[in-house]
Amino acid sequence: MSQKSLNFKISVEGDETTLRELQAKLGSKSELSDQLCTIVLQTLNDAGFGGDLGALLQCGQIKNRYGQGGGLNAMEWIEKKEAK
Repeated sequence: MSQKSLNFKISVEGDETTLRELQAKLGSKSELSDQLCTIVLQTLNDAGFGGDLGALLQCGQIKNRYGQGGGLNAMEWIEKKEAK
């Protein structure tokens, strides 16, 4: 039987210095990565998703986050489209 995977994303926000320190500690085979994977698996188990599950943490790049500018939010966009 082949293994399948489900990817989901959790973003951590903070100042750049803290994020860089966190990124460095989440390198391959780090204790912190192992602890976070254990927490994810335990949470899934507590939610009733037992069985043969594994977790792998992959740390991405630090990106700038921009708030919504002057554009329309989703509801305003729908209302504008319906008004046409």
